[in-house]
Amino acid sequence: MSRPRKLATTTILASAFFVAGCGSPGNASAGSAGASSTGGVDGQPGATARAGSSYAIVPAAEVTAGLADVQKLAADAKAQLTSDPAAAKQSTKAMYDRWYDFEGTVRKNDKSLYLPMEDGLAAIKAGVEQNDPTKVDRGINDLQTSASQYLAKFP
Repeated sequence: MSRPRKLATTTILASAFFVAGCGSPGNASAGSAGASSTGGVDGQPGATARAGSSYAIVPAAEVTAGLADVQKLAADAKAQLTSDPAAAKQSTKAMYDRWYDFEGTVRKNDKSLYLPMEDGLAAIKAGVEQNDPTKVDRGINDLQTSASQYLAKFP
């Protein structure tokens, strides 16, 4: 199995375990964005949103702005990596916080592009944590490629 495929598989499995452990079905309030009346996410009974993410569905303009913000924060993290690793970690956290604002829309619209974006974000985070600029570059490239394809399909 190739390294990117292993990373994708690992990310998917880790996400599944994390989502499954976030709580029991029905613990989302009726007013939670992305939660169905059965307590699920995206209409899937029993699926719950992970901490920090509502899987909210937002307008296309919010996704466009969000992807630009996420890419800028990723570039900031890369630029800070050698001179200020703590700031790079803060930029990575901010990148994920911003991603959580609109990821539900990306996920709903195109899972085949959502997963590579998630993998890119994970590679950026891992690269920052490991002080590995090459890994950060790979993550940024994967994120940018998938984001560009997404925005071409969902302007």
